[in-house]
Amino acid sequence: MAANNDDNRALEDYAQPIIPDSPSCILLSIEARNYDLKSSHFHMLPSFYGLPNEDPLAHIKEFYNVVSGLPLQGVSEANPRMRAFPYTLKDKAKGWLMTLAPGSLTTWEAVAKKFLEKFFSTRRQLLERANLQL
Repeated sequence: MAANNDDNRALEDYAQPIIPDSPSCILLSIEARNYDLKSSHFHMLPSFYGLPNEDPLAHIKEFYNVVSGLPLQGVSEANPRMRAFPYTLKDKAKGWLMTLAPGSLTTWEAVAKKFLEKFFSTRRQLLERANLQL
């Protein structure tokens, strides 16, 4: 009877995490993967840390403004958005992105929706509007 290779593994080998080939939750199309982001583009991107005093809508608007100024190189604007968005997230926000299932977001609309579901507080917006009306 042939020995199974798994029989020779130590117990500690089973405790090692398995990192998938593409751990990102954002599944990029071929066009998005081939989109060339220059280092100067990275410096223009806004940052979002996931702090309570940050406005996720303002972040998305600023992100749109930056991406709309990038050269599209024959691709739709959604491709550079999906490619660049993870680089705008820092600290708590980046940690949140890493918790999402690999490959679970396949469109820019899905990425933006998931981001706003997590960080946009309807309650906060209502309180701000109420304070403005006083």
